[in-house]
Amino acid sequence: MFGIIDVNGRYVDNGSAGHLFSLGTDGLSQSRLGFRGVEDLGDGLRAGLWLEAAVNADTGTVNAQRFWHRRSTVSLISDTLGELRLGRDHTATFWNLLLFDPFTTGLGSAVNVFPPQIAGQTLQTLLRTDNAIGYFLPSNLGGVYGQATVSAGEQSRQQIRRWPHRLRGGAVRAAIAYGQTWTTTALRMKTLDFGISYEFGWLKLFGQYVTLAYDQWDRKNFMAGATVPVGVGAFRGSYTHSNFSGPACPASAVNCDNAAQYALGYVYNLSKRTALYSTVSLLQNDDRAALSLPGGPPGLRRGENSKGFEAGIRHAF
Repeated sequence: MFGIIDVNGRYVDNGSAGHLFSLGTDGLSQSRLGFRGVEDLGDGLRAGLWLEAAVNADTGTVNAQRFWHRRSTVSLISDTLGELRLGRDHTATFWNLLLFDPFTTGLGSAVNVFPPQIAGQTLQTLLRTDNAIGYFLPSNLGGVYGQATVSAGEQSRQQIRRWPHRLRGGAVRAAIAYGQTWTTTALRMKTLDFGISYEFGWLKLFGQYVTLAYDQWDRKNFMAGATVPVGVGAFRGSYTHSNFSGPACPASAVNCDNAAQYALGYVYNLSKRTALYSTVSLLQNDDRAALSLPGGPPGLRRGENSKGFEAGIRHAF
């Protein structure tokens, strides 16, 4: 059994929509409760299970649609052949958004300026997918690891994800991922992302490139960030620019323009499992965009800025 509880005080100002102070969650890590296990079947073969629920620690509730919202899988794992995994799982493109961002969640996350909607279509598989059949390369390939996932087309949706490879080499890590998601139209939504990090010891640099394309529209995100260890803590910072291109969006669609986010934070580790943290963030929208930081009041007008601050505590077990 394992888990994380992360709760913070959060203030977000959304211009003419007003400001909101709230007790929020997931500022440093996403709160969760999970169970995992492995059974040795002999001859280098193992069976595995993983059940993981998202927890709203500020209210004690869970995801309204799925109890095991984060992951629910069963696996056969071979030291030489790799892993076959079935169930609800992270998509291949999700990992680059997470692992190559100094802010994995909260007010500083680069995902704040990468909405899963484009031209009226919503990408249901940006982070996770149901009904997944996944294959993972063995973990002993000298720093090269990969994943390929296909999701069954239930409920009029079909999805396929391919993850060509990821590379780890000492201080350098790099990864590339590509996916296609079938929609209710004849067109597919296509996702491509690339991430890289380099660790100097006193400084770790992050870079990220993400695209989401549908028909004549596309959104391209570029993120540069860093973490700087200081004693038992670390400073975090990032800049993300989101570029939207294509013809005029449907009148009902928002966020059809560019945006940029600046984020700065500090983490103080009280122990290996408990940390205090704070983050300040500014999200700037161009004329036809209305992206907002999480936890803000609704009604942000297009072209207005969203800015916020949060401070909290995270405990893992």
